[in-house]
Amino acid sequence: MTEESLSFEIYHQKERVFSLIRKIECEFKVSFLRYNVNKKMINLIDSPPREGNSYKIYWFESLLKEVHISEGSCAYEALRKLAILKNLNIYSCKIRKYPLVIIKQFIQIFERLLSFCENAKGWSQFSEDVYWKDLALVSFNMFPAGERIVEHNSGFSRKMLINNGVMQMQQYIAMLLKTRGNEGFYQTHIHSLMTNSLNFSDWVDCYLTIARMLKRSPNTKGVFGSSWFYDPRIMDISPHLGYLQKVPLDNGAFCFYVAKDYSENAIVKSLTRRRLFEQNSYTPKEYLLVWPRKDIIKWAESL
Repeated sequence: MTEESLSFEIYHQKERVFSLIRKIECEFKVSFLRYNVNKKMINLIDSPPREGNSYKIYWFESLLKEVHISEGSCAYEALRKLAILKNLNIYSCKIRKYPLVIIKQFIQIFERLLSFCENAKGWSQFSEDVYWKDLALVSFNMFPAGERIVEHNSGFSRKMLINNGVMQMQQYIAMLLKTRGNEGFYQTHIHSLMTNSLNFSDWVDCYLTIARMLKRSPNTKGVFGSSWFYDPRIMDISPHLGYLQKVPLDNGAFCFYVAKDYSENAIVKSLTRRRLFEQNSYTPKEYLLVWPRKDIIKWAESL
């Protein structure tokens, strides 16, 4: 994608954005005036508040609930669309700081978001999590990295110090000393509308992109994620997924037990894991994997 083609894509999308904003603000003018929506949209764009390490914006969630109760589902969905569109309206000045491989994916994502805004159903046909992740992407609190999306400036709990014995405590302290803390990391997430069948090649591309972003972000301490597939038992039960933990662990990453996983994500797509679970031979467990910045960059440069 050249600078000229990028400018064309941005211009074409912004024309649609302007039109949709005008349409929504006109149709729901009375409802939005009642809740001072225009002023609150400025707050949402300029400094999206975050609580804890969540990408969900809680004050906006409260506003959405109020609008839903008092104004109905149409106004609720219109407000969700408006939040997306207001961020799309200014994205051209933010997107250029990313490498081209990420810009291309952002453009594809924004095209999808525009199509949702043009559709009467909007995000109502998907889970709440899809909307909040889309809002995080369009407000640049997250960026796409192939089959994963990545949250900026996240952190993880220190409870792993005490929940799995002395050996994990020692490893966790070693990790904290190496990374100088448990905040200021990238965090990987799965987006249900952007994830196909992850394979080794896609995984490598994802983490090469993350390593590239880390080079551009010298204050980011590394990347982490938590999942059932970081459980060491997966290496034996589902060896085809072993690379998800083996490659990072062979290249400087740390892995810590978090808790039992009751989500059923581990068994929903695997007859083997489901059978072992039903036989009480396997209990899904969530593990945290932390890959310090120097180690993942070193791995990326070795390829």
